[in-house]
Amino acid sequence: MRDYADKVPVALMGSEAKRWSDLRDRFMAAGAPANLAETAAGVIDTFSLLDIREIAGRSGEDFASVLPLYFTISERYDVDQLLLRITALPRGDRWAALARQALRSDLYAVIAALTARVIRSTNPVMDPLARIEAWEGAHQAGLGRARSTLEEISRQEDTDLASLSVALRVLRNLVAQGGTSNADRSADS
Repeated sequence: MRDYADKVPVALMGSEAKRWSDLRDRFMAAGAPANLAETAAGVIDTFSLLDIREIAGRSGEDFASVLPLYFTISERYDVDQLLLRITALPRGDRWAALARQALRSDLYAVIAALTARVIRSTNPVMDPLARIEAWEGAHQAGLGRARSTLEEISRQEDTDLASLSVALRVLRNLVAQGGTSNADRSADS
């Protein structure tokens, strides 16, 4: 796993890659050496390596191919923004802290489950984006609902526990729907 921690920044895409580089630059501007700044900027992302390792082990797919797929899914479904919104929730009491922790944990579990679904129903020789698009092509109805809900939530100025709970529910529904397609059934046999 240590070998892959250095590969995480390269696997990040879009807003996640920008967040990483902005954070690294901030640390370096504060005087941190480049290697320390790079490691510190990616700490939150390296936690995903545990999920990626588990997905690779269960699916039999190579860790090196699961890594970019996981982070491509994360970017495609705007996980960074959802995590920022979860972090911004009130911290007033113990229950608020527990709710934030539960949402964060659920979001990581959903992304791991979605990654596993895509792996099960697509050809491993395809590049990550092509695999995701192939999986999405087989799940248009649920995907439309999920995207519509996530876009509506992303337009809100203030996000609350209710809207984030709904976001997670539509993502969980998308994952659950993904287990019933013909592509998934044929990949399982």
